[in-house]
Amino acid sequence: MLTYNKRMKSEGIQQQKINNVLLSSAENNIHDILSLFQFHKMTISEVMQFIFVKCPETHKIKFLEALIKMPHPPLAEKHGNSVVEADRQNFLIALNNLAHLLYSKNMGDQSYQLLEPFKSCVVQNPHFGHNYACCLMLSGKKSEAIEMIRLAAENGYEETREMEFDPTFVTLAQDPKFKEIFTAWKKNGFIKNGYHVDIEGIKAHWPSQIPFPSILQEFGDWLRRQAPKSIGLFRMENPHPYFGQINTHLRPFFGEFLSVIDGTKIAIWKYSDQALAPFPVVQLCDTGEFELIAESIEEFFLKWGQGQSGVYDLTAKGDSKDALKRWTASKSLVKPHPSDHPDFEAWIYPKI
Repeated sequence: MLTYNKRMKSEGIQQQKINNVLLSSAENNIHDILSLFQFHKMTISEVMQFIFVKCPETHKIKFLEALIKMPHPPLAEKHGNSVVEADRQNFLIALNNLAHLLYSKNMGDQSYQLLEPFKSCVVQNPHFGHNYACCLMLSGKKSEAIEMIRLAAENGYEETREMEFDPTFVTLAQDPKFKEIFTAWKKNGFIKNGYHVDIEGIKAHWPSQIPFPSILQEFGDWLRRQAPKSIGLFRMENPHPYFGQINTHLRPFFGEFLSVIDGTKIAIWKYSDQALAPFPVVQLCDTGEFELIAESIEEFFLKWGQGQSGVYDLTAKGDSKDALKRWTASKSLVKPHPSDHPDFEAWIYPKI
């Protein structure tokens, strides 16, 4: 174990050196930054981790622009290789985040030049379609924006309902093609745009040292019958673990079961082989922030049903909140006595 710990420490020091070099290059041009990525043999996932944990807000657009010019795996298909799949997913996330940042900075013309070659990626990441449509509106490209909106709606975008009333698209409200998108979606799109549940995918990445809770299978069966977005913006899946490529030594400690729309993962945390149940529930944010949100999976569902999940995008409202509360009641969930676990933040940060 001593050798293992030394190796992990060495890898951490090396990554910190690379981060420092990248930070010092922030004023360089895109080509030079891309060359640095390639010189250090960084994967797309490693670059994404750097951008959203270490990179200053003022330079994110530049680094994301360099990222999308990196060689990347084919985007139109999934891969059995978890490393390649993580890069594929992170590339699609990077495109969406770049579109969002460009729109927020009112950079319509630049966004068209950068993102137009990747417009077909809306099929794999409908969120990108919404943000890129907003960018197209800045450039006055209304017909192209409508096409992006249509593709996002047809490919399972969870916020299709919101696109109809997005203030950015107010000048499209009377366009027949725009109205037809939402007429068709309201007629036959609700099932496709409902909750995505992939229990088998979750189990495929589930750590062997953490018992898989039967309550997750039961929740997934119930969730499939709920209206989209009714209890939050998330998917019940784990296509690639949070610690898929970076800090992989932490993967065995987390059983991930929810992917929130902002990139946050919800997971069960077992801090050591000797830890005893109940195991706490934590959130792993894509910004590199970590927080314990419940002392057990039972408490997590009970708090969620009361509107107190501790996660912004896991919010049940009105009748849906009551439905979630009724489901927890039907399972006779009881909050167990907390286990004697270490402070989560004090445990995880030194290991990263």
